[in-house]
Amino acid sequence: MIARYLIASILLSVGAARIAAEVRPECAHVLVDIETMRAVIEDIDGYNTAAAINQSRFVADFLFGLAARADVSSAAGTFQIQPERFFQAWLDVTGERAEDAPVSMRKVLQYNQRFVVDSRPVIQLSPASLRVENVLAVHISWPQSADAADHYTYEDTMADPTVRLRHERVINYILIDFGEFVAYENLEGIRGKPTSGGLGALFGFLGTARILSSRFTVAGDQTQVNRSLVKKLFPFTMLTTISSDGTAERGIPDDRDDLQALADRLDIEIDIRQTGPFPEPCDIAP
Repeated sequence: MIARYLIASILLSVGAARIAAEVRPECAHVLVDIETMRAVIEDIDGYNTAAAINQSRFVADFLFGLAARADVSSAAGTFQIQPERFFQAWLDVTGERAEDAPVSMRKVLQYNQRFVVDSRPVIQLSPASLRVENVLAVHISWPQSADAADHYTYEDTMADPTVRLRHERVINYILIDFGEFVAYENLEGIRGKPTSGGLGALFGFLGTARILSSRFTVAGDQTQVNRSLVKKLFPFTMLTTISSDGTAERGIPDDRDDLQALADRLDIEIDIRQTGPFPEPCDIAP
């Protein structure tokens, strides 16, 4: 989430008409501009990108959309997303007000979380029979300083059960499109704690758990099935059904055999080993 030596002040373009991405001498990565982000976000449809519960799907669609653009990923192979630019692009496309953005998105802006993506990571995958359409190595962090926070938390009240999420200053993961499903694997730096229902009572005793992986697949009616693997003393999985408008319920509805079949696809043991480090962000002005 790698060679990157580019000439100062060059602006990459699509055709000859518009600026697509920026390269600065002090940064080895392609710095994605607002216009390019707008174009990618405009192509994302079928669900509510403002819903907090849809953010993992939105982030995956957004990052894969950027990586598919030659003007973003063909040069250095790595690109950086500045939070101010992303937030402005999302507001421009959706017409939402800043205060109505999902809390997870507002936290990214508040803490200046930079996303740096390696579009050509070298990984070893088991089982080797799995078909991979795309893979990205993603690093997320905010600048380190003497007074910088080491984490932040927020509550996802649309989930069932409701969940309190904790994001560390540094987050890393491998994002893989397997065609039939998308997976966030080898997750580091994100923890969660159910705060309602029976699981909330259990985790009130156990505390916050590490989220090791999160996978999702989407039905024809845009209903999303999410499977997360978490660990606190022992590993266990959580299944969630998410509608396109951003409402969620635990498990699979009894009358949706099609969703259960999708959930079964997510239940596979995957081992991923990455060769090389995650890309580090450039400390630059917005």
